[in-house]
Amino acid sequence: MKVTANGTAKRIARLQKEIRAQELDVVYLYDPKNVGWATGLFRDLNATGEMKHPLLCAPAAGKPVFYVNHGLRGAAAETYGGPMTDYMCYDIHVKMVTFPEDAVAGLRAQRKRFPGHAHRVGVDLRYLPAMFLNLLREWYPSAEFVDVSAALNELRAVKEADEIAVIRECIRLDEIAYKTARAAAQPGLTEAELYGLCYAAVAKEAGEPLYFMGDFVAGAKRCRGAGGPPTNYRIQKGDVTILDLWVYYHGYWADMSRTFVIGRKPTRDETKVHDLLRRTMETCVKKLKPGVTGKEVYQTMHDTLDAAGWAEYWFHHAGHGTGCHPHEAPFFIPAWTQPLQAGMVVTLEPGVYRDGFGGMRIEDNFLITKTGCERLSRYPHGL
Repeated sequence: MKVTANGTAKRIARLQKEIRAQELDVVYLYDPKNVGWATGLFRDLNATGEMKHPLLCAPAAGKPVFYVNHGLRGAAAETYGGPMTDYMCYDIHVKMVTFPEDAVAGLRAQRKRFPGHAHRVGVDLRYLPAMFLNLLREWYPSAEFVDVSAALNELRAVKEADEIAVIRECIRLDEIAYKTARAAAQPGLTEAELYGLCYAAVAKEAGEPLYFMGDFVAGAKRCRGAGGPPTNYRIQKGDVTILDLWVYYHGYWADMSRTFVIGRKPTRDETKVHDLLRRTMETCVKKLKPGVTGKEVYQTMHDTLDAAGWAEYWFHHAGHGTGCHPHEAPFFIPAWTQPLQAGMVVTLEPGVYRDGFGGMRIEDNFLITKTGCERLSRYPHGL
């Protein structure tokens, strides 16, 4: 499952509306997440991704031009319906590895394919390599350059239907990992071995390689720190284990968390704390609707935990948006005053961490609707 050409066309239309609102003549996007959001072509997460240098040129009106290396042109055409131009990225008679200067040279040779004049040029300056920026300054020597990085983050926060469909599939795959972990987590197994079993199950279900990682922390000492990658720590009977698992699938992320007790039934105190986290989650769910700010959601989580005497043992955000990046707008922190909007996908993640007790966390994914929210993750919270 991938995003669709219809979806990318809608996102490009929203991008061009923003371009006109900022009185820009053209925008050039380089960040892999911004380019993927607009075209559906997401650079992979392995080492060869560093050899790919797509650049999207979106004018205020008219069709964008997608500059992409030759090897990715076919993949781009699956989800992007506009004009494309390319450069050779692999030629055994010349070189194997494509560096930014090679892509820039190819771009310079195709100058006529891109807008000739511009007074205001938008770029995602946080990510655009200096070589590309220098070339654009050559092309538009009298233009004002405007950083549109923050504006792109805001645009990406509201999802189209095809993005939501891919995220639903991400969550389904993530829940396969939890089902596998719940059955496989036994005393004597290492965190790394548990990770391997979960990844194998997710990749088998997806039918292709994909990125899978997360927090695999077993035992009171490790859980007290809230997170960390899997290690060779051998899980002991009775270990409270936090699993915060992430699936990256066709450009989008799922982010969930569950806490398991390994090899025994939870104690009364453990059950009491876990129930508190569940109640906190449900209290915050009622706040998830358009117009509510991230600050308000954070405060609701704080107040609920504080009423039970546990707020001092909670030190992180209350949740966040997810999409092309695992942590993107909106953010549920005290400083976030922007309102939620329908179409946003967010998480809630109450957790507490105390010396002598260890830690627990749960996390679910939600779609903000016109009247409230829809819970997207369904795997049981059971301890």
